[in-house]
Amino acid sequence: MTYTIFLLIIYILPPSITRRVELIFRNFIAIIASFSIIFIKNKLNCKYIKIIKYKLNFKEFNLISSFIFIIISLSFLIQPYLYYSNKYSNWSNLSEDEYQAAKWINNNSPPKSYILTDPSTGKILRGFTAQNSSIWLITNGQSISENIILKPLYDFLKEEDPLKIDNHLKKITQKPYFIVITTRTSSWINNNINTKYCAPTSDELKPFPGIAKFSTPFFILLKDFDTVKIYQLSEIY
Repeated sequence: MTYTIFLLIIYILPPSITRRVELIFRNFIAIIASFSIIFIKNKLNCKYIKIIKYKLNFKEFNLISSFIFIIISLSFLIQPYLYYSNKYSNWSNLSEDEYQAAKWINNNSPPKSYILTDPSTGKILRGFTAQNSSIWLITNGQSISENIILKPLYDFLKEEDPLKIDNHLKKITQKPYFIVITTRTSSWINNNINTKYCAPTSDELKPFPGIAKFSTPFFILLKDFDTVKIYQLSEIY
């Protein structure tokens, strides 16, 4: 019963508080929930409980109440998982280039560095490297709101004049250590700012407004994985 109450508390808290808890304890929650279902099933199959023939005593009432309570609790908990799987399904189809790039970044980036990229790629790199990435940025122990960072991030990637990117970088609040361009980035910029969770494509990296600036002296290409390119700002910045 304690774990069910704990899950309900997590469920009603704001998502910004519980997002990390949900990710960490998902497997644990599923295992504990299965234990409860098996326990109740065994109790209901017990030869000493005959709900149909006899009036319910206090113990049987508690058993049935607990069963109903757990079923309702699980039905509430399933909804966020379904929403999560539908919204973030693109994160599961990781390309080979993205995987190799993530490993390279993990081995070549200092702690607490910031990786500038699109939100979909950023979520993957965040998971692989545990670094600040895209709209997931923590400075001075505080998370930067997505509403603050999303627009300047989009504008930076779409900006075609390299002389103007400094204005966008100032709004992002933290200088990037790496800038990562993937097929997800191309899809995001070629669509609009609201289509931020794009799936990777297996073909070549398609052009998008702003991609030409990465060929200027303002950027240094550190690593090329065909559909994933890793840049760094030159000493000009």
